[in-house]
Amino acid sequence: MSSDVDADGWDVVYSDGACKGNGQVGSVAGVGVWWGPDDPRNIAERCPGDQTNNRAELIAILRVLETTPNSTRPLMIKTDSQYSIQCFNDWIGGWIKRNWITSSGQPVKNAPLIRYIQAHLEARKRRDQQVKLSYVKGHSGDRGNDGADYQANIGATMSITPERPWASLEAALRAREAEPILVDVANHQVSGQSPSKIRKTAMSEAIKASSSRAAAPAPVPFYLTPQNNVVKYSSAPAPSADELEQYADCLLDDDDIMADLSD
Repeated sequence: MSSDVDADGWDVVYSDGACKGNGQVGSVAGVGVWWGPDDPRNIAERCPGDQTNNRAELIAILRVLETTPNSTRPLMIKTDSQYSIQCFNDWIGGWIKRNWITSSGQPVKNAPLIRYIQAHLEARKRRDQQVKLSYVKGHSGDRGNDGADYQANIGATMSITPERPWASLEAALRAREAEPILVDVANHQVSGQSPSKIRKTAMSEAIKASSSRAAAPAPVPFYLTPQNNVVKYSSAPAPSADELEQYADCLLDDDDIMADLSD
């Protein structure tokens, strides 16, 4: 895969929305994401729900966040939508304070969609990934913007896609984010402690957390458009605190491991 990386080490991706007949009856809108020539991560989709340019631009940004794996590498999303950038850089703080009412007293347009995108941005920030929305002038000969525009125009020719349940998706995402983040012990060792002691410490913390909270309801399944490819989740019953305690007791200290190896 040949994604762009700028001089400061950011992963760079382009997003765009296209709408033919914007604001008119019978308008059609598409969503485009472009990582590079022939990159399998490129996206061309029909805009779900209402067919407007601003919605297509926002959903293109969302599709980047939904389909790009979590990472600590900074991510730059380049868009020609000043509206989208201002939503998250300038206006959202005031909207939240006013309970999603504009300064003129009107309900914020596209609020459920914007809230869901904001939940994704907060989730990545929680994982120490910086995400930046960067403006690029549209139809200016920029290779990446032209690529995203091409993808969006293809998307506008696709079949009608129903609206997605933005509020339910936001609630499900925030519920998942409320769970503790699992740490890769192999790559995040605590200074001054051996790996076996780290494992026991992590297991002990898990036991305490398991014992101190009631079982949470299963989150609403998360899926990506198109909805033909719904990702279904299933889970086995969580182990009890006693089972976890027994498992932790079975973990060997470094001295025990060395003794076994020397036999």
